[in-house]
Amino acid sequence: MISKERALTQKEHILDIFNHLTFVYDKEMLMTPSQIETQWINLERGRKYFPPLPSIRARMTELTDAGKLVKTDIMKEGKYGDSEHCWKLNKESKQLSLI
Repeated sequence: MISKERALTQKEHILDIFNHLTFVYDKEMLMTPSQIETQWINLERGRKYFPPLPSIRARMTELTDAGKLVKTDIMKEGKYGDSEHCWKLNKESKQLSLI
């Protein structure tokens, strides 16, 4: 049997983080790629590998292109001191259930 860790893609893990935190805090979450990286480690949730930040950024862009996330004009300081855009779940997307 394939474990959940191996079955989920990076994009599914990112959506899982957004969905989980939205559920826990009962509000729309705005997060930068650096914050997703931190939550990836903090929430673990069966994840045994941690992709590099550029990979997370690429997957978030792909999720935006697919209509699952929305890139906002809101900026926050990133991991290395530079400004990063914040993303949020696309409310119009059907992908709002917890994985």
